[in-house]
Amino acid sequence: MTETKRKTLVVDESGAGDYRTLTEAVAACAATPDEPVRFYIRHGIYEERPFIELADYVIEGEYRNATVITASVGGRDPWPGEVKTGTFRSATLFLGGGRAVVRNLTVQNNAGDGAKAGQALAVYADASRVLMENVNLYGNQDTLFTAPLPTCRSASRTASAARGRTRPRLDTMQYYKNCTIRGNIDFIFGGANAVFDTCRLEPWHHISGTCYITAPSTPAGKPGYLFVNCTVQGSCAPGSVYLGRPWRGRGLLLAGLRVERRSLRRRLGQLA
Repeated sequence: MTETKRKTLVVDESGAGDYRTLTEAVAACAATPDEPVRFYIRHGIYEERPFIELADYVIEGEYRNATVITASVGGRDPWPGEVKTGTFRSATLFLGGGRAVVRNLTVQNNAGDGAKAGQALAVYADASRVLMENVNLYGNQDTLFTAPLPTCRSASRTASAARGRTRPRLDTMQYYKNCTIRGNIDFIFGGANAVFDTCRLEPWHHISGTCYITAPSTPAGKPGYLFVNCTVQGSCAPGSVYLGRPWRGRGLLLAGLRVERRSLRRRLGQLA
């Protein structure tokens, strides 16, 4: 398959690239949101919270462990004009729009344990198609939100609502390849159809003594989450970790069902 021709914008915190932050580079694309673009981020610590809604974009880091997008916003933090930020406005990185590809970097939310900070997303993945490859996602409670929400409307505290927009629920297709995802409570959650292929899941100790890796909200008849060749290794005590629990009384978890795996991979093949 022929690779889409796209312009490349270089992000370098030292000033040696086109822009110093990813947020600045994304803003430069506001006038041409349908033009395919690649953001190449050189190594460094980028303390920012990029919000992206473009038609077709690639975010690629120079080094997986040394290109870091980071923030420290928890759901219990205050929000202008409101008591708290809430879950869905806490994200370090918001991926919206059409096709989002993220490779070779780290995204983290350092707000701290959910017992004090509340939910704190590293990534809010809301693009129609999402591919993450060789990416580290680090957080505590609710590290990765795989949109959509389980309801038929966007909640009042979603990232989109924070920008003055509400949208109907849209199915998303998401594929995570060779990623490390770290957290302790429901740290992979949402209503997406998503494959986690050869990923490392790291459940970290929580004050409650119990860890839930996932909290899916899959509608009936949808494939939901599929884990293929993944490993689970973290700092939790033996017997204290559960693969998942349904969110809001809904959810479907698939683990190694071959028929569903083939079917979902055919649908996700266009992501790569």
